[in-house]
Amino acid sequence: MSITVGGVDIESRFGVMLTDESTFNPPPVKRCMLERPGGDGSLDVTEAFGDVLYGDREDRLVFLVDSPPSEFERVKTELARFLHGRSYDYQLTSDPGYTYRGRFVVDEWYQQACFQKMIVNVYANPYKSAGTKVHTVDAQAGANVRLLPGRGRVRPVFESQMPCHVVANGVDVVLPPGSHTAVGLTIRD
Repeated sequence: MSITVGGVDIESRFGVMLTDESTFNPPPVKRCMLERPGGDGSLDVTEAFGDVLYGDREDRLVFLVDSPPSEFERVKTELARFLHGRSYDYQLTSDPGYTYRGRFVVDEWYQQACFQKMIVNVYANPYKSAGTKVHTVDAQAGANVRLLPGRGRVRPVFESQMPCHVVANGVDVVLPPGSHTAVGLTIRD
């Protein structure tokens, strides 16, 4: 497995390898529990507003520095300058076609007799992206378009040269010519 950060292949640029000690976990659920005064337990209102919300994902990257011990100081400094505190898009070869976005924080580095390692934490958005999808439709006589957004909520942008009548999820909107996001129209899984 390898990682590309901000368009840079980390392994080939810095001579480090992502190890199996790295962890990539799903984002935590933002649970919302209300205490019931005078009663046992609590009331779960996590989905009270229509959907489950998520916190940031926390990925832990463990890099093995594949260079002589004498080069460790240079490699760790260059990698830390590139990553530490910065927010980037990143892709994993183990999850092709998807992009994540997060802030990289160099947590620690150490050198032992036979190897050198760097640990980098990534505090990433809860949803991964499959990129922007464009659907071109000749809707002069009307058209049905099925959009599959995945788990995250998506607000589509409609572009037309004529007024456009959009009906979805109980929202009925007429958009003027041009490029518009329909207010109140959110597509979700």
